[in-house]
Amino acid sequence: MLVALIVTMLAVACGGRGGDSAVPDGTVVVGVATLQEQQPDPLIANVGSNLYPVKWSVGEFLINRDETGELVPGLAENWEVSPDGLSWTVRLRRDVYMQDGSPFTAADVKTSMDRAVANQGDPLFSGYALWSSVVSTVDVVDEHAIRLTLDRPFSNALVDAPAPIASGYYQRVGEAEFRRKPIAAGPWIFESQKQNDSMSFRRFEGFWDPSRTPTAKRLVLRIIPDETQRVAALQTGQIDIAANLSPASIYQISDGTVDVPDASQANIYFPDLFTGRPGRAADPRVRRALLMAIDRRGIVDVLYGGRGSVANSAFLPTTLGFEPAPDIPYDPDGARSLLAEAGAEGMEFELTTYASSTSVADVQKLAETVVSYWQQAGVKAKLNIVEPATYLANVRAHKYSDAIILCSPGSLLADPSQFSTFFSSQGAYSALKNEGIDRLFRQLDETRTVEDKEAVARELQRELDEKQYSSPLVNTTAVHGVGPRIAEWIPMAGNPVPGPYWTLETT
Repeated sequence: MLVALIVTMLAVACGGRGGDSAVPDGTVVVGVATLQEQQPDPLIANVGSNLYPVKWSVGEFLINRDETGELVPGLAENWEVSPDGLSWTVRLRRDVYMQDGSPFTAADVKTSMDRAVANQGDPLFSGYALWSSVVSTVDVVDEHAIRLTLDRPFSNALVDAPAPIASGYYQRVGEAEFRRKPIAAGPWIFESQKQNDSMSFRRFEGFWDPSRTPTAKRLVLRIIPDETQRVAALQTGQIDIAANLSPASIYQISDGTVDVPDASQANIYFPDLFTGRPGRAADPRVRRALLMAIDRRGIVDVLYGGRGSVANSAFLPTTLGFEPAPDIPYDPDGARSLLAEAGAEGMEFELTTYASSTSVADVQKLAETVVSYWQQAGVKAKLNIVEPATYLANVRAHKYSDAIILCSPGSLLADPSQFSTFFSSQGAYSALKNEGIDRLFRQLDETRTVEDKEAVARELQRELDEKQYSSPLVNTTAVHGVGPRIAEWIPMAGNPVPGPYWTLETT
């Protein structure tokens, strides 16, 4: 399902702020709440949605998503799959260059894939855990062809593959230096970073796709965690885009906004279901009661100004196979009764969240509101707020108990296979170990047609929702404020993070 982008731009003369601008000509500065672990390496940037703008800027993939969210060929020109689904032969584009000027070849693909497999024990490469577990060998067929041999059929073998990297450069500088200054084939070359402040990029003049070559010469991603400060920076011309704004800030934006409907979902997960620790949430009645105790419609209307919807399913409307799920209404009295029935009346329960996320605005306020509703239902709930970089690393290491909040991009979850990240035994952020769910993910991997994948996806959605293995809260619209120097910008449909930046045009 494709979601239309609503783009509202007010025409403002270049001198709309008296001609003053702190941004140099030819540079676009984007203010973001966080860049998580602040890794410029496009492979490591795959680990969390807050780093996707970096991944798309530095990296160029075998298969891309276009602005509508549709999968399109990237550096892979075409491919053939063996009848048993275990061998993929991929023909690569010619006349493509890496950011160091070296010709793009099959060696760049193999080096990157081998690297992902070799580092699969590193938490920073956890985004490739499933892919690495399936791929047996990567062989160079010729200068512009590779062959992947899989241990089992995996329909996302190319979609989930890492971005090719400059193999000669990588072999010369080694792993540590490459992580510090990566070279790949994307439209932006990483230049430098200031920890907890910014990342800077320059336009790659040799990028292979003219339709996605940026008009700006430089791109700066500036970390401004406080939303009020992001808006102030936009108003004073210090930045050109203020990402992920809440309704409280939108009315202050004089030049316009770019809105992306169904861009993300905020969901409560129960990590004890994965670790096998005894916990209250192991009882499905408790999970249902905790959701019934939250006025999610009120959260959408008040906290997000009506820009979103109540999430009654772990699936988003953008997900293949999505079907509207039964509503679970706000019922605090019913929640209290269900908790008493489960012997959990007055239970102690902790909700852990990151302080900010580029997927969902005001995630800390959202978590505070959830805890308040739980307390009103008689739960002795408390909130644990953690900085994003530390939080996500700890989630991947399963260090939290009771409940956590994660915010997921709709563009990623358009593919139902990607829910394995949260619900399969091998998922990087998984909060569930369940053989029945794992079986459905294996079936998704083995499907050959869209129709077959859609049928399995519907079964998966029903199972997740009926058992309430998570508590979906809200589906939100991403809102980005833009300044007068932005002439045009089309973010990816269903994408909450402010990117990609291929389509940025400046005045």
